[in-house]
Amino acid sequence: MTTQPEQAYYADFGPADRLGSDIVLLSSEGVGFCANSFILKKASSVFRTTLSLPQPPGPLTSHREVQLSEDAQAINGVLRMISGMELAALDTFDEIEKVLAAAHKWEMPGPISIIRRMTLPPDVYADPLRFYVMACRFGWEEGAKAASALTNNTRRHLL
Repeated sequence: MTTQPEQAYYADFGPADRLGSDIVLLSSEGVGFCANSFILKKASSVFRTTLSLPQPPGPLTSHREVQLSEDAQAINGVLRMISGMELAALDTFDEIEKVLAAAHKWEMPGPISIIRRMTLPPDVYADPLRFYVMACRFGWEEGAKAASALTNNTRRHLL
């Protein structure tokens, strides 16, 4: 008798973190993401349609599995945006494009608008001191460092 290998789950989306999840999204690498179908349907017209289709006959399980063609990084990025979790770091254009492509394919206007805003930040160059104060107030260490450098550059140009 052979046993199936245990399902690998992405951190923060595993069985221990299910919190009412009733579906497992599987990445192209086979990594599982426990998710809530209500949230998926609310955020995506594609999932709203897909998850309303009748299930093929088979063994009843406690959750439905949906195989996706996207990799784990893209699924993680989108799920964090629709789940109210801290956003994944999207540090390169390749990472941004991968998550944006998934959100676009799944017709998710929320994540698309978040990514658009992330890539078109407010003009911090116009008022770097104000941005520095805001970054310090909310504990954004990276933003405070960047604003500090901008403030110093602005001061040098004025002298």
